[in-house]
Parts: sequence; structure tokens; C-alpha cells
Amino acid sequence: VNLDDDAHTATGLGFDTGILRPGALQPVTFAESGSFPYSCQIHPMMVGRVEVRGTDGRVAGTDEATPEASPVASPGASPVASPGAREVATVSIADLAFDPPRLEIAAGTTVTWTNDEAIPHTVTSADGTLDSDVLERSDTVSHTFDTAGTFDYACAIHPSMMATVVVKD
Repeated sequence: VNLDDDAHTATGLGFDTGILRPGALQPVTFAESGSFPYSCQIHPMMVGRVEVRGTDGRVAGTDEATPEASPVASPGASPVASPGAREVATVSIADLAFDPPRLEIAAGTTVTWTNDEAIPHTVTSADGTLDSDVLERSDTVSHTFDTAGTFDYACAIHPSMMATVVVKD
């Protein structure tokens, strides 16, 4: 039920409620257990996840009957990956996030992004340095960073997904 005063959608892999006007109800049936991320196509920063448990209380693809708590970073703290002298670095796109959210690399390093979930994403920067096509599940895009600097990017479909590549000489 849309309890808001604005219209919304709930759109994920294999389901789309269409536009839900205020007060509208659109049932969605899930045939199997699993974790199903979704977003509102009208307000892309609105995201959520439906966890469907089997009769054994487990979510498909996990060993836990009760979900584990996710670590939460302190304000201002960011996980940092430093591949050092390596010439290749990877970023996973999953759970509506880029992982790592901050990547430090040497100039000349190639970064490869892989969409590890069923929701389509992009890798897009405001300055045009990064501008991928839509990445479906398992799709990749790579970019070689030859110039030192800080490169902020986001998913054009889900603008709340943001990350940074820091390139050092």
C-alpha cells in the first residue's frame, strides 16, 4: 500500500508494481525465497529489499536463519582499498552499493567494475570521465586512470549509489 501523498513504484528484477497512486495497493507474489532489492523509478533514491524466507526460516543462498548484522562505518570513516603497485583493481556492484566505496590506486591502474546483482546499474561521473552503458548482471566495464586526481562517480539509475576513485602519481 502506498501510504505517501506522492505516486511511487516498486521495481526489481522480475517485478514492477507500475505507478502506485496514494492509497493504491499492488500485491507482488514471490515464488521462492531470496533477497530481492527494489527501487522507486519515480524517486530513484528510494530503495529497499524484500527478504522472502522459506519454510525453514532461511533466505535462499544463505546459511543463516537470522540475518547477520551489517557493519556500520563511523561518520566520516570510509573503507579504503589500496591495491598498491598492482595495475588492476576491481569494484563490485552489489546491494545497491559500490564496494569498495573509496578506492585508492596508482596512476596507470585499470579499474574493472562488475555488476554482481540482478538490478541494472551504471558507472557515471559528472565530468564525463566515466560513462558506462547500463550494466546488467555479470556485465563489466573497465577504465584506466592515467591522471592523478579524485574521481567521484555514481549510478545514473540509483543516484544514491556513490563512490570515489583516488588516483595518486
